[in-house]
Amino acid sequence: MPVIDRRSHTERAKELRDIRLVNKNRTPKKNAPTEAEHAACPGHAAYLTVDSWSTPPRVRTAYVCTDPTGNGHHLYSYSSSNQSHRAADQRADERGTESRTANRRSQ
Repeated sequence: MPVIDRRSHTERAKELRDIRLVNKNRTPKKNAPTEAEHAACPGHAAYLTVDSWSTPPRVRTAYVCTDPTGNGHHLYSYSSSNQSHRAADQRADERGTESRTANRRSQ
């Protein structure tokens, strides 16, 4: 497995927690792949980080895919549900503003 420099791959490489493998019917799986599940992917790689705040410092291995979309993975969005709630709230606010404006005009 290739070990990459984290800084040189920050644009395209995604940690496994940020991707989803795709089922045969082309829908994304619910959970992030494990290192073993992703091992056969041509983009499978890792980088190392040091947790310097722990005593003694610990080395952590982060498994990544260097080209998730090119390898047919689905990118996971942690904030997609938050964005849809915000959009709904904004639409409700706009409707409320329109309603208040119409009421002022009729008075």
